[in-house]
Amino acid sequence: MARKYRTTKRFRYVPPIIALAGLGLPSTGRAGVRGLSVSEQRESYGCSADRSLGILEFEVKGQLASKSNSRKIVKQEGSLRIIKNSKARKFVEDFGWQYPKVKMPYTGPLKLSCWVYYKDWRPDLDIALLKDCLQLYRMIDNDRQVIEEHSYRGLDKKNPRVRVRIEPLDQWVSAT
Repeated sequence: MARKYRTTKRFRYVPPIIALAGLGLPSTGRAGVRGLSVSEQRESYGCSADRSLGILEFEVKGQLASKSNSRKIVKQEGSLRIIKNSKARKFVEDFGWQYPKVKMPYTGPLKLSCWVYYKDWRPDLDIALLKDCLQLYRMIDNDRQVIEEHSYRGLDKKNPRVRVRIEPLDQWVSAT
């Protein structure tokens, strides 16, 4: 029996497990936004990665939503569920189109540096949704791997974006 997924005019929702089947872009039911192929879409966003030293640096266009303030309660099939609001879902979808494709996810301890540029000063600086996106799109195995985190906040009214730098660390830090 084929499963039916919720469809709207803008996008077709596909559960993350199905979307990640090929470690590629999430399925939107069409070749790409604005009729571009997947590779043309990635190039139009300016994705680049330097994996020669194990360092990955890239930029995602769009405003990062705060995970703690972006939940809403909906009634679905007779029960209450907590889901992300539309801003958080839009960022996750935008991230899926713009992230650089990696052959294998990072598996060891990581240092994550990110520069978040917002449209205004109102939103809180919260990168939990970004770490969830890195895990969802299999760039890292688990967001618990991030043992060193640096986050910076900026203002850019015309071009909100997130610059991300992932660096593998040599070893886990221990107390002994």
